[in-house]
Amino acid sequence: MSHSSTELLIDYWQSRMIDGKAPARASIDPTHFANLLPQVFMIGRRGPADYVFRLAGGMILNLHQMDLRGAAFTHLWTQNARLSLQTALEHARKRVSPIRLTAEGQSGPFVLPINMALMPLANPDGEIDRFLGIYDPTAPLADLAGQPIYRLHLVTLGGIAITPGVPAIDTGHLRLAAVGGSRL
Repeated sequence: MSHSSTELLIDYWQSRMIDGKAPARASIDPTHFANLLPQVFMIGRRGPADYVFRLAGGMILNLHQMDLRGAAFTHLWTQNARLSLQTALEHARKRVSPIRLTAEGQSGPFVLPINMALMPLANPDGEIDRFLGIYDPTAPLADLAGQPIYRLHLVTLGGIAITPGVPAIDTGHLRLAAVGGSRL
């Protein structure tokens, strides 16, 4: 179950959709979710599966204890999570759907459970080149004892438990194929 801050931002994003299309970046007004801004971030797409932080709220910066602007989004994650995240982002661009995931922020001996959501946004030409996201910790931040999160572990993606080395995204259904009337 998603935490209420996650649901609030997803509901806001959905309210900005028109005819099933991703909301335009210009239609997002941060004053409508001002209480969530410390938890909110935006990543931009530089190319296929290449996403970098454009903005990050104060809570996120405090958790990582570094400026994330220009940092690759997937570099915060364990190596085995990166392909699943890149694939999920590319699929969400095509399907215009939010990505829901759960993560564990590793901070020395401490672990912080975090719900996240990423929602696609369109540029003026209608191309999806940004994602609005939220970090929604489900445990007290004090549990980190002031230590920075240095790595994120992917626990679930779209409600599916992550197995290291196995992509979490369904890349399509198997189909019967035939050549010259013979099934392959």
